[in-house]
Amino acid sequence: GVASAERLFTILDAPDERDTGTRALTRARGEIEFRGVTARYPDQPTPALQDISFVARPGTVTAIIGRSGSGKSTLIKLIPRFYD
Repeated sequence: GVASAERLFTILDAPDERDTGTRALTRARGEIEFRGVTARYPDQPTPALQDISFVARPGTVTAIIGRSGSGKSTLIKLIPRFYD
């Protein structure tokens, strides 16, 4: 837990990143909703995620937290449909 907390504080204490592009960024207006999502990798017998439901609304913060190997990265990769 201490190692995780140290890493978390390193990230929180880091300076803000700034967009250096020439295009202005616009705020997203949509929302993301998962209803009963289950994801399994082809070579694995058990799902990486099972029956996940949540809504992420604009203007709010949605935290994806969990221990190592709990499926956080898999969940994030489902959002832009890196995995179908």
